[in-house]
Amino acid sequence: MGGTGKTTLAKEVGKQLKTSEQFNHVIKTTVSFTPNIEKIQDDIAGSLGLELEGISSSNRQNKLWSRLTNGEKILLILDDVWENLNFEDIGIPKSDNHEGCKVLVITRILKVCNQMAGENIIQLDLLKEEEAWSMFKLHANLTDNSSQSILEKGSKIAIECKRLPIAIGYCR
Repeated sequence: MGGTGKTTLAKEVGKQLKTSEQFNHVIKTTVSFTPNIEKIQDDIAGSLGLELEGISSSNRQNKLWSRLTNGEKILLILDDVWENLNFEDIGIPKSDNHEGCKVLVITRILKVCNQMAGENIIQLDLLKEEEAWSMFKLHANLTDNSSQSILEKGSKIAIECKRLPIAIGYCR
C-alpha cells in the first residue's frame, strides 16, 4: 500500500547505516513503475565512481558486477519496485554470489518480494488510531490544552487521513 512510510523508513535506514560505517557505500535509486535498467545502473555506478557511458549493456552489467563484488560492503536500496527485477541484467550479485553486497527492495506489492525470494520481508501496516492521532497532533501543533472544538475537528481530519503517515504529514 502506498503512503505507509516505506520510502521514508528506507531513507532513514540508509542514513543511519552510512553514519554507522557498517557499509562502505549506501546507494539508493528509484526503480519506478517502468524500470530503466541503464538508469538504475548509472545511479549505482555514479555513487561508486564508475563511468558506464558508451559501454555495451553486457559490459555495463559485468563492470558493475565486478565493482559490487570487490570485497567492499555495499547496501543497495532499490525503491518503488513494481515488478520482479532480474539482478543479473543490472549487474547486481545475488547474495549467494557475494555476501558484501546487500539489497533492500522497497515495494508496495508483497508478490514482488516473494518473486524476488526476499530473505527478510517486513510489511508496514497502517498506523494504529492512537498513533495516527498523535502524529496528526504533532504535525498540526495541537496539544491536549488546545480548544475542544479544534481537537474535535482535528480528530475528524485525522480519521479522513485513513491512518496513512503520508496523508497526516501533509496536514501542516
